[in-house]
Amino acid sequence: MTLPSSSHYTPSDNGKVLTISSLNHTVDDSYYSCAATNNAGVGNFNATFHLQINYPPTTEVIHTKSWTPTEENAVTLTCDITDGRPRSDIKKVTWKKGDITLPTSGRFTLSDNDKVLEISSLNHTVDDGHYSCAAHNEARMGDFSVKLHLLVNFKPSVSVETLGPVVEGESKTIRCHSQGARPAVTSVTWKKGQEVINVTTDSKYSGGTVETPSLTTGSVLKTDAGEYTSTGQ
Repeated sequence: MTLPSSSHYTPSDNGKVLTISSLNHTVDDSYYSCAATNNAGVGNFNATFHLQINYPPTTEVIHTKSWTPTEENAVTLTCDITDGRPRSDIKKVTWKKGDITLPTSGRFTLSDNDKVLEISSLNHTVDDGHYSCAAHNEARMGDFSVKLHLLVNFKPSVSVETLGPVVEGESKTIRCHSQGARPAVTSVTWKKGQEVINVTTDSKYSGGTVETPSLTTGSVLKTDAGEYTSTGQ
């Protein structure tokens, strides 16, 4: 293809110098050749020059989809270099959570030329969020990747109210309060001391379920005295 004279392609010095402005690798990566014209005619287009344009990397944040991040554990995120020239010569990788650049100390550890980020001692209140990365090569720093939304699973916080004096023969409800969980609570377990209370088979008790977590006991006896605890899963 014969190049046109335009704002993108500017010849000078009687056509011997070609300036290409605003380089774009998608349109300007190519083989270039030239031919000169004199009174005898046009020479051959023999020698060619392969112009390869460096451009910044594009990235993607990935993590093991089969593993769910859980509070107090660690998670590893990888900044995958999906494009760019050169791709192998990455100078630096920058990580962000939302719009905040992440530190490279404390719970945040970088490895593999900053491409791998490990967050230890996960806490859903501070680590839930959108993570992105950007890589630097010889061309410049690339754009930040599409953000990966990290959600950290955490256990429910359960508390049981303290009871005052209980009159023998009366019915009594021990109230259970559960605050949040991810994923949602699917089962509730009550214990008296170390013994699990089976609310489905023991007619003395009612409640103690996900729908009704508080435990009600009918006709309290002296033998019912003890320490009651509740857990959710």
